[in-house]
Amino acid sequence: MTWLPLGNGALLAQVEGAARLARKLREEAIPECLDVVSSYHHLAVYFSPADYDVVRAWLAETGPSIEEGVANSRTHHVLVKYDRKMIQPLADALELSVDEVISLHQSARYTVAAMGFSPGFPYLEGLPKELFVPRRDLPVRIPAGTVAIAGEQAGIYPTDSFGGWHALGTTRFSLFDAERFPYSPMEPGDEIVFEAEDSPLREANLSEDDSIPAGHPVLEIISSATGTTVQDLGRPGFRHLGVTSGGAADWESAMVANLLLGNEVGAPLIEFCLQGPEVTFLRDVTMAFVGIDHPGAGSPQRYRAGETLQFRGRPTSSYGYLAIAGGFDVPEILGSASTDVRAGLGGRVLRVGDSLGQGEAVSQPILGPGQRVLWPGQPTKERLLTLRVLLGLQEEWFDEDSRESLTAGSFLKSAQFDRTGARLEGPSLMLEEARELTSQPVVPGTIQVPPSGEPIVLTAECQTIGGYPVIAHIISADLPAFTRALPGTQIRFQKVTLEEALEADRLRKRELAFLKTGLQLLLP
Repeated sequence: MTWLPLGNGALLAQVEGAARLARKLREEAIPECLDVVSSYHHLAVYFSPADYDVVRAWLAETGPSIEEGVANSRTHHVLVKYDRKMIQPLADALELSVDEVISLHQSARYTVAAMGFSPGFPYLEGLPKELFVPRRDLPVRIPAGTVAIAGEQAGIYPTDSFGGWHALGTTRFSLFDAERFPYSPMEPGDEIVFEAEDSPLREANLSEDDSIPAGHPVLEIISSATGTTVQDLGRPGFRHLGVTSGGAADWESAMVANLLLGNEVGAPLIEFCLQGPEVTFLRDVTMAFVGIDHPGAGSPQRYRAGETLQFRGRPTSSYGYLAIAGGFDVPEILGSASTDVRAGLGGRVLRVGDSLGQGEAVSQPILGPGQRVLWPGQPTKERLLTLRVLLGLQEEWFDEDSRESLTAGSFLKSAQFDRTGARLEGPSLMLEEARELTSQPVVPGTIQVPPSGEPIVLTAECQTIGGYPVIAHIISADLPAFTRALPGTQIRFQKVTLEEALEADRLRKRELAFLKTGLQLLLP
C-alpha cells in the first residue's frame, strides 16, 4: 500500500476494498490517528502535522496485517416507498417502465463506499448498469429521506438538501442522530438492500428547535449579520460518518481571543464574518475580540451590565471573534459546541434576540494601558499574500500552462466565500483532457478545480470527500492566513516539499506557544 501526502495533515492511499480497510484501521488506531476515511478506491488517514512521523511509522508497520484481516461488514434492509409519479420522467429517459426501474433498483446489493456530503449520507456502489443516468443539469430541492440515484451511484439524503440526483422515493430509515450512539447505523463497507414499503410513510418532521439554552444569559444579540455563529476548535474524529471537523474558520485568531482571557484555547466563542454583531451585556463581563479595526481589539475589555458593544470599525480579517472570560455555555454535540451550518449541528447561526450563557471564568491576563496582541497579523488587500502549497494528486492532469500559472501567476480571493470554501479569480486552470475523478477524501486547504477552471480553496467546514481534480493543497501553517485574507487580496502560491510544510507547522505552533506562555505570565 503506497501512502501519498494529502496536504500535510493526512495520507492517502489508492486501494481496493478501501471501506473495509478503513474500518479495520479505525479499530486498531493509535491515539495520534484522528480519523480514517474511505471513498470508493481511496483511503485517507488524518492526524496533526506534528504527528506525521509517528503515524507514518504506524502505517508502515500495520499496513500488511490490516490488508490480511479485513473487518466484517453488516447488512441493512432499507424500506422504500417508491413514488411512481416521481420515477416516470427517469424511466422515460432510460427507456424503461416504472416497474422495471423499481425492480432493477431492488435487485442489487449495494456497498457503502463512503459517507460524505452531509452527515450520514451514504454513497452506494452496486447500481445496475441499466440505471446509470447523468446528474440533473440544475440542482433541485430534495427532501430528507429521499432515495436517489446519479451516475453509477445510489444514495439516501439524510437532510433537506439541494442536489442533482434523481429521486425514486422516500424511506423512514434513520441515517444520522447526533444524540444517539452509534451516531449512524451505517459505516463504509456495510451492505444495503432496498425493499419496497407498501404502507404509507409518516411525514418527516423537518422543523428543528434551534434555540440555544442560555442558562444564566450574559449577552443578547441586538443585531447580527449572516454568518455569525458559535464556534470552538471543531469535532475531529467523525469524518468517516460524513461529519466535517469544522470549528473556527481561522483557528489561530480564535485561540488568541481565548488566550487573552485566560480561557482554554478551544473555549466556545462567537465567530462573525466581516461584520461584527451588536450585543448588549446582561451581566458584568470581561471580553475580548479580534478581526476589527477598533481601539479595543486584541486586548481584554471590561463591560458592565446594560452596556452595548458595537463594532463600527472596518474589518481587518474575513473572520473575527468575540470571546468572554469562561467561554460561552453552549451544549456540546459530538464533543463540540461548534456550529456546522450545513449539517445543522451544534449551536446555530445567531439571530436578533438570541442570548448566550457564560461558563466558569478562571482568571484573566492583565495587559497594561494601550497593550494589545497583534499576532497573528491581518493581511490587507493591498499586500501580496504568498501561500505555500503541496502539489495535489491530480496536478499532472492539468495542461502545461495551468501548471505554470499555479505558481507563476497571481490570483485574487473572491467575494464568493463562506465557511466551506472560497473561489479564486485569476488564470483558468484547465485539464489536459476531459477526465472524470472518482470522489476521494479532501482536507481544509485542498485546492479543487471544477470544469470552469476557477479554483476553489476548501476551508474549515468543507465536505469530507470531493469529486473535482485537486491541483494543490495550502499547507496547514498558511491556511489561517488565507482564511483571514479579505476579498480582493492578491495571492501567489509557492511550491514546497512535505518536509518544509511539516517544519512550517512546527514553527507556527511554536509562535503560538510563546504567546500563550507570555500571557500566562500576566495572570494575577
